[in-house]
Amino acid sequence: MGAYTGQTLISIGEDRKLLTWNPSPSPDTRGYEIYYGTVVPNQKLNVGIISQNQYTLDLPPGSYQIFIRTWDTNENYSDSEIVTITI
Repeated sequence: MGAYTGQTLISIGEDRKLLTWNPSPSPDTRGYEIYYGTVVPNQKLNVGIISQNQYTLDLPPGSYQIFIRTWDTNENYSDSEIVTITI
């Protein structure tokens, strides 16, 4: 059972640094984690769970696979679809 089963739209700003996504509409949402990788998104980008639906990237130029993990207050989580971004 996931925290958020809705559609998550992930986008990267024109400066290629600000990553944003649609927030979870669930009142039980605790926060988000961002995972990334060059082939498979298996590395956690942020330390801890963040409460906002945006994150400033500090990655070297390149192409990355990214997904957002949404956590709720009951420790359930759900993952967004994997998207490819280019910095």
